[in-house]
Formats: sequence, C-alpha cells, structure tokens
Amino acid sequence: MLALDRDDENSAYLVIVDTAIPNQCIGKIRGTDRKLDASTLRLRVKAGEPNEVCEITVRYNGDRSRVQVTSENCDHFHGPSCDFGGTLKRR
Repeated sequence: MLALDRDDENSAYLVIVDTAIPNQCIGKIRGTDRKLDASTLRLRVKAGEPNEVCEITVRYNGDRSRVQVTSENCDHFHGPSCDFGGTLKRR
C-alpha cells in the first residue's frame, strides 16, 4: 500500500508505504519529503546503521493512474523477505 498526503502549507508530502507477505514478513515506513520533479517523489529515512539511509522513490506515469515504487537500503524496515518496490494502480 502507498499513501500520499500533501501539506499545502509547505509543499511537503506525507509518504506511507506498507508491505506484507503472509507468514513471512511485514514492514512499514513513513516520512515527509518534497517532490524532485513533476512526476517523482523521493523519501529518505535513516535506517538501522548510523550512515545508512532507506530511500523510497515514487514515479508517476503521465496520467497518474500508475506509480512505480523502488526502494534501496530498506531491509531494516521490512526484513530480507519483503520489499517496498513494485508497480501500483490508482483506485
């Protein structure tokens, strides 16, 4: 699941990403960040190690009906059996 909520006051977005595989793993990350450009949002959150950063990138397609989510260095938040990445269709 991916949830985005915009704070118009400071142009920031609250990003919440959940993942789960029954009987294997569950994970969640949340944070606030700004857009990189018109179709890309990047969330960076400190991970387990002092210099380690979990990075979630959300890229919208042209009509915003789908998003591609990629993640890097986020095992601390979901374990090795899950991933935050994937393609999601807007409901």
